[in-house]
Amino acid sequence: FVYSFGIIDETNNTISSEHNVYIKDIEGNRPTNITFTLSEASMQDIWASIIETGFFQIENNFTENCDESGNCVLVTPEHYSILKVTGNNITNTVIAHEGYAFPNNEEYQKFKNLVDEIDRMSVAILSQENDNNNNAIPSNDREPERGFI
Repeated sequence: FVYSFGIIDETNNTISSEHNVYIKDIEGNRPTNITFTLSEASMQDIWASIIETGFFQIENNFTENCDESGNCVLVTPEHYSILKVTGNNITNTVIAHEGYAFPNNEEYQKFKNLVDEIDRMSVAILSQENDNNNNAIPSNDREPERGFI
């Protein structure tokens, strides 16, 4: 899988399980690459969550900031998440923005739970890599928000 997250127009953090790397890219700075290796058990846990949440059946992106009535959610700076998963010769990519106007949408909630799980595992692995290699732990640049990823 490839999981990207950050703040729109400011940061782009990417985890690639295929290439065993975490890339932290802040606008105006050189990207930082950190070795990121998932254990077989972690990969299986993530895969089970991907299947359980029906990730491959999610057809929508969660980027609409305004509902049908014209009520808009404006968030500045706005965080985003992009998850791209390939398995069994099928690839699906889902994009979500923090200001998504329908936070109670069932598919959105499943996506959010999946990304939250990947976040938790990533922080644990990056902390361990930091302990082993004395690398700085990259921040995911998230501040308290209104219940988004």
